[in-house]
Amino acid sequence: MNTIKKDTKEFIEQLKEAGVNIKTLNELYENGLDFEIIEKEIGRYLTRKNVKTAICSDLLIINSFILARKKLGHEEAIKHIQSMEEEDKRICKEVSKVGYEISSVWDFVNSPDNYPEALPVLVKLLPKISNPKTKEGIVRALTYRDSGIEVKEALVSEYRKFRIISKNDYIESLRFTLGNALSVLCKKDDAKMILEFVGDSNYGRSRHMLFHYLAKFKIRESEETLIKLLEEDDIVIVNFAIDTLGKLKTENAKKHILRFKNHPNPKTREFVAKNLKRLEKK
Repeated sequence: MNTIKKDTKEFIEQLKEAGVNIKTLNELYENGLDFEIIEKEIGRYLTRKNVKTAICSDLLIINSFILARKKLGHEEAIKHIQSMEEEDKRICKEVSKVGYEISSVWDFVNSPDNYPEALPVLVKLLPKISNPKTKEGIVRALTYRDSGIEVKEALVSEYRKFRIISKNDYIESLRFTLGNALSVLCKKDDAKMILEFVGDSNYGRSRHMLFHYLAKFKIRESEETLIKLLEEDDIVIVNFAIDTLGKLKTENAKKHILRFKNHPNPKTREFVAKNLKRLEKK
């Protein structure tokens, strides 16, 4: 018995013991099953098995389906997974032409090795992929230091496409991943562009990691932008702005942070206390 058949049989037996009776993994996409139990058992199986086990890729897709089902409903989740699988196969086919045999773009994400020959292929595919989860996989695969200016420019272009906040959780996750990618790949001379993104509320919380960029490169000219962000309605962004002002220790940081000393949000008060201590060490 080959590995994947053995693993599949083992997992199906595990599900039967938990009260879910199926004969094939494909049955896990049918309506009427106890998806709470299935999700729990997938988690149990993946934590005790080697992540490289042949069945794991199938179980991760099923788990993605269960998560999508919670957000989109059963039928839309089926469409989401079908789209994701079709585009993932397209990626696998294209990178195989430059010598990489993978079962999913997420194999690159989880790889400890670099894959330079695959980068131009992924960059070319990025704007052509429509499923946000698959696109997120490409973005994460492209996010490693020194991947090159072409990669950075492609990710900047993609981030600009998603300027408007979406009610779709998958698109919001993609926006966050793109923001994180830029914080990793952008250099100090990209500060003007990053400040443009940070100051634009349309990018929402996807700007999270861009605040880390400002602190990492000590972009002190960001003070004016950060002070303006203290007026945003989203308290999470306000907290990031407070934290970054404290890290940068700019000239007017203290007086602006003190405005929030008695804020009703306890998390905000934590950020204020932490950053006032930072400023005392100036």
